[in-house]
Amino acid sequence: MFDLMNDMDTVFLESGFEEPVSVLNNKDSTSYWRTVKAVVFRNQVSAMSLNVKSIGNKQIPSYDTELIISRTDLPVALVNETRFRFKKFPGDSENTVFKVAGILKADDGAYRLGLTA
Repeated sequence: MFDLMNDMDTVFLESGFEEPVSVLNNKDSTSYWRTVKAVVFRNQVSAMSLNVKSIGNKQIPSYDTELIISRTDLPVALVNETRFRFKKFPGDSENTVFKVAGILKADDGAYRLGLTA
């Protein structure tokens, strides 16, 4: 039996491609940044194709910055509200704050999010 959440945490986020990302927590009227692991995709060029039999070759938008994050670390992602902080490019000296512009994919294990700075 598959446990998508556990598989995401133990396999995918230990692949060597993950990097530390801070996510802004807004709980009980207190806000704080906490560090989690995510896989960041920078400079996406074209729309992703969803070649699914029932809906045809539908395309979804792509974003300059996308990230995959575990549902364990981020149970709920909200468009225009959830914020992340990490280096826009690997050589940057300062972090950039991004907000979720779109939820590209979601399942029990992870989110794939489109971000804007």
